[in-house]
Amino acid sequence: MNRKQFMKRLKRYLPEKERRDILLDYEEHFNSGLSEGKTEEEIVSELGTPEEVAAEFGYKRAQAPVRNVVFAGIGLILFDLLIGIAVLASIFSVWISLWTIPLSLLVSSVALIVSSFFSVLIHPFPWYLSLIAGITLLGLTGLFTVGMVYVSKWFFKAVRWYGELHVRIFANR
Repeated sequence: MNRKQFMKRLKRYLPEKERRDILLDYEEHFNSGLSEGKTEEEIVSELGTPEEVAAEFGYKRAQAPVRNVVFAGIGLILFDLLIGIAVLASIFSVWISLWTIPLSLLVSSVALIVSSFFSVLIHPFPWYLSLIAGITLLGLTGLFTVGMVYVSKWFFKAVRWYGELHVRIFANR
């Protein structure tokens, strides 16, 4: 766990009126530890978990009543059935469709490069034009692929967040 994650989790356990002062104290702990050459992970391991830190101040995060968790779970299931699954399937379909762009560009560029060798025998198109077009399309394939890697990272982060939301609601966190 790094500094940002620690502070975010600690913030959830502290009451609003004292939160700012306690968080500033722990920012100081991190700043002094970093100036001593420690890593954020070492500082976090020395401090303990955010739950333990909040317990030292006498604060414990209250658990929601079971009936609230049940109603939240039912609401989440209904939302998933009515809207969530359709939206997720649509986004997944668009993601798959977008991956076909680099694939089709790759096939086209390879076909143009290969055709440049055969255009010497058949003269409808100069060989150097199909070679240049194939190399250009190969470059575009690289650009689209890099773009799609970033889109894929965003997509999977969003799906992971949505799954963690379900876990937090059902685990009463």
